[in-house]
Amino acid sequence: MSKSTKFFMTVLLLIILILSQFSPVMVKAGAEPPKVAITSATSDSITFEVGVPLNEMVIETARIHDQTYANIRLPGFSTMSQAGAPQLPFLTEVLGVPFESEIHVSVVPGSIIRRSLSDPVLPVTSESVGWNLNSLTAGSWDKPIVANSIEQDPEVYKSDNVFPGDLSKITNDAVLRSQRLVSIALYPIQYDPVSNELIIYDRLEVTVKILGGNLGKQSTVRAETPVYEKFFQDNLLNYVQAKAWREDKPDELTDGGTVNQTPWSPPDPGWRIKVHEAGFYKVTFTELSAAGIPIESIDINT
Repeated sequence: MSKSTKFFMTVLLLIILILSQFSPVMVKAGAEPPKVAITSATSDSITFEVGVPLNEMVIETARIHDQTYANIRLPGFSTMSQAGAPQLPFLTEVLGVPFESEIHVSVVPGSIIRRSLSDPVLPVTSESVGWNLNSLTAGSWDKPIVANSIEQDPEVYKSDNVFPGDLSKITNDAVLRSQRLVSIALYPIQYDPVSNELIIYDRLEVTVKILGGNLGKQSTVRAETPVYEKFFQDNLLNYVQAKAWREDKPDELTDGGTVNQTPWSPPDPGWRIKVHEAGFYKVTFTELSAAGIPIESIDINT
């Protein structure tokens, strides 16, 4: 894999992690985004309000293996992906924040509504991947065996506490080029397993406090390429405010902590293996030797 390809894949993975919560989530296609509005923004805080479209919430009955569940959906919201936990709607907002600062999030909920359910909330699907060890030992790369199951996590469904326990959580804290980004997950719907009820809030007022770091405006705002500028503009809730907190950060450091300016060059001699399509390939030492590669000089431990 070339260096440019590795860089592209790294950036793509980082973007996916920033905009999601650890694991893949499901979003209803064509759903309108929820109403999110900034109500206050200062040099050390930002407050925004999230409106929850309760009249659009859908509760469907799902029958799986002779067990019925309540499937909760809310247009514009993602669904939680913690295996075995209740599959509840949640929302993620991404903010740009200063480097080397501490971020604290507090939430003031709106009116509370309790809704009784006739069935427990549908758990998130659990997935297990198994390999045929005998085939691997024999050198055969068979496809892994993937098994899906619907099982309630007893730590949640047998607990006396509501799930999730908090109305908000910082799920990611990362750096993308010149911008530090934090992802905040918001949970306006909770599940009480004791009473088998949904606890629903019609709105959430979220305040993000910024402690320390470089809170002052930069003399010049670092300009990004059009592609990244559009990404920040489309995805950062506080895009205008966050522009002042950009900083030049080295992408690659040496052990001494300074930028490594040495350009990468391919090894000499070097070989490239071309394939017809993506997948797993097995290349033996015999095939490498037949292609003229001095296998006796290869250290397989590196």
